[in-house]
Parts: sequence; structure tokens; C-alpha cells
Amino acid sequence: MNGYFFMQFFKMQNLGNDFIFTFNNVVISEISKMCDRNFGIGADGVVQIYLEGNKYGYNVYNKDGSMASFCGSATLCLGKYLYDNKLVGENFEIITPSGIKQVSVISKGAKQKVTVNVGKPSFQQRSIKQEIFNRLLFLKNGEKTIRVRASLVSVGNLHLVIKGNYTKNEQLEIVNGVNNSDLFLNGVNIEFANKSSSGIFIDVYERGVGKTLCCTSGACAVFGLFNKLGNAKNKEKIIFDSGNMIAEIFGGDIYITSSPSFVYSGVWSKNEY
Repeated sequence: MNGYFFMQFFKMQNLGNDFIFTFNNVVISEISKMCDRNFGIGADGVVQIYLEGNKYGYNVYNKDGSMASFCGSATLCLGKYLYDNKLVGENFEIITPSGIKQVSVISKGAKQKVTVNVGKPSFQQRSIKQEIFNRLLFLKNGEKTIRVRASLVSVGNLHLVIKGNYTKNEQLEIVNGVNNSDLFLNGVNIEFANKSSSGIFIDVYERGVGKTLCCTSGACAVFGLFNKLGNAKNKEKIIFDSGNMIAEIFGGDIYITSSPSFVYSGVWSKNEY
């Protein structure tokens, strides 16, 4: 036998954006196997929790094994777990790879809500030609060119926000075009977003993961951009296919509120011969 891998874990989700959490060390080679929805636990990523002084923190790994610099859903989920297990009070801080975030738990009502102060969004200008950045062009079926208006926003991690109506096939064409280009060598999260009287609708394709049911940091990036452009009020409903969350802005900081939930706990083990 070459080795034995054993890891205690619990699984949590926020609007279907689900993660495997563990206090154990993470073996990178096991991440894709654990995240596999057919033969593993099934998740969008793995979160390794640690304690530094009196604060809890985390590192988050995408299902392809790459590390993310921030994850809003993981922060919401961990906040609920820490509060439910009486490890923190109603207001506390979590150390994320992109800095310390303020977290609050609203325990009133039938459905517990968690709020994270994600901070101020950064609207970046890339060192690539501005016309390429503003209007990415991709060939579809070798015949038609899809013209894309895109903005780059960072909320601790990087997002390419694309405004406009696109079919699912066109979204995939655009995502593949971005991923196959040399514009983002380390990858980028991509959001397709539209505003209506009901709120802001988003489809998301996460770096290192692919299409996901929701992305909390993506919600913040889209909301921050729309608010800056005057297309969104200071409080908006963010709408994914899997459900809704609330984004607000105070003093330039974006606050996101949702109702994450515990799924189950277990053990992942493997004998290698």
C-alpha cells in the first residue's frame, strides 16, 4: 500500500454554490476527486479552515486544484457554521486570502441570514489595448462575430462582467473565447448580467470551476459596476437561477446578504495500492 488518505469534512451551500469544508490538511491531488459529482462528494471547491490567534480563516481551492483569492459564498457558509457552533458571536471577522472580512449573523426570523462586508470594488484597466478590453471579439461557427462589452472588476478576486442578453450557446462561445485567449493567463470569473425592475439577473462561469448556480463575489462585482454606472440603486436583489441574495452599498463598501445552509458531514478516505 502506497498511502492512506483520511479527511473529516462538512458540506455547506449558498444558493447551490457548494463547498467541502475541512479543518484537516488538503491534499491537492484529491480535490478534483472529492468535487466530482458522479464519483466523489460533489462540490464547487474545497475550503481548508484554520485558526490564527482568535480569528478563523480559510484557503479555498477550485475543483481543478487552483487556489482562489476570495470566495463570497465560502465566507457566508463559514460564518454560519462558526456562529451555529458557538465559536463566534453575532459580529466577527474571518481571514480570507484577500484580507479580513467583517461578518454578521442575523438570527431573527424563520430563515437565518448572514451578511459579509466584501469591501470596495476596484474597477481595473488592463495593460492590454483599451479597444480589446472594451470590445472583445469572438468568432462563432467560423461565420458570425459576437461583439462583447466587458468590464473588469475586482472584489478580492477578478471578474469580467458582460452586460447584455446572450443565449446559453453564445455565453459558452464567449467563455471559451476568453479562456482560450491570452488576455487572462491565470483565468478570470465571467458574469453575464442584466438589470430589470425585479433586480439584477446573473449567469456565472467561475475560474477553475465552470458554470455554477451562483457566485457571491460575482454578485458583488456586478452590483458594484451597475451601481457605479447608475444602473442600480444602493440596494438591489441579485437573482440567480438558484435563488436570490441582497447586495447593498454603504460608504463605498459592498455588503452581501444570503441564507447559506449546512448540508451534511462525513469522512473522505482512500486506500492507495
